[in-house]
Amino acid sequence: MQIQDELQAMPLPKIYKRKDTQCFLDPYREKLIPATPEEYVRQRVNAWLEKSLSVPNRVIIVEQHLSHYGLPRKDRADIVIHRETKDGMLPLAVIECKAENVFISDATIQQVMRYADAMECDYMFFTNGIEILCYKYDENQKQYFELSDMPTYNDM
Repeated sequence: MQIQDELQAMPLPKIYKRKDTQCFLDPYREKLIPATPEEYVRQRVNAWLEKSLSVPNRVIIVEQHLSHYGLPRKDRADIVIHRETKDGMLPLAVIECKAENVFISDATIQQVMRYADAMECDYMFFTNGIEILCYKYDENQKQYFELSDMPTYNDM
């Protein structure tokens, strides 16, 4: 699904300079983050999640270590959307963001699928700021299937 126009319309956080490096004041991590091409995509995706998919700000976690979920890994997920349960926050979807000049490859899909499986996410997304792919896990068939439409947070 093409998403470039929608993402380009999303507001970006204010840019500051730190040691001659342009940085975003990231509203999720609450710190200055270098404004790399991938970070531009990540910031716009976060705004898009809130505006277009009605994902509450409080359930979006950025650059989360998988060890946070009790997994013996040093990897980090770009974005994790959580669901609120009586037992606390549980991962619902994992999103991998790449810079606009990076093709979404099978290796990227396999990487995020490993994260989603390990965290037991129902959804996984991939985007390079130009296109976005969304997959949903089918419990009966024990595999992910690509969706043609993006589900809202309530639909997830």
